[in-house]
Amino acid sequence: MISKQLQVFIGIRLIFALTILFLLPLYDSRTFVFIDLDLYSGIAGRGIPFWELPNPLFSALTRILNYTPELFKSWYFIALSLFVNIFTCSIFVYISTKIHSIRASFLYSILLGAHPYLALYSLKLDTSLFAILPIGLICTGVLIGKWKKWIIICTGILSLFRNSLLPVGWIVVLKNIRR
Repeated sequence: MISKQLQVFIGIRLIFALTILFLLPLYDSRTFVFIDLDLYSGIAGRGIPFWELPNPLFSALTRILNYTPELFKSWYFIALSLFVNIFTCSIFVYISTKIHSIRASFLYSILLGAHPYLALYSLKLDTSLFAILPIGLICTGVLIGKWKKWIIICTGILSLFRNSLLPVGWIVVLKNIRR
């Protein structure tokens, strides 16, 4: 069952992201680019193997999906990006419904959905999407005491999509060892 706050978030995010998608090229076409995608998709230079890149699972994902600079603006990839982004951000809407009042959680859903920077970046798959989920799980574990056993596993796996999660994973592990 989808909460009303999540419905509001999804609706507003779709409206803002699609508005940006259509209006941004009228203003400046350079702002919707993906500089690292050549490297991750394996078409830059000598085609570096994905296991040698800093985010190997993200590189493997881009190569499996054929997510290239020529295709990342296609409707298929934009729809996929929106779905993955909404899915990963929905954990924060869930947290808001558990710790805020109904009114405050609706306001949070509106602000999160309408945030222009987040709406712009929800139009492409990038490594930051894979940092949102473990951070959301950590917040859920801390704030409402759920999914504590999944935090370390999720952070470990998703660190291969986004290597900057490694320090977060070590903090969680050390905290659990101290307990």
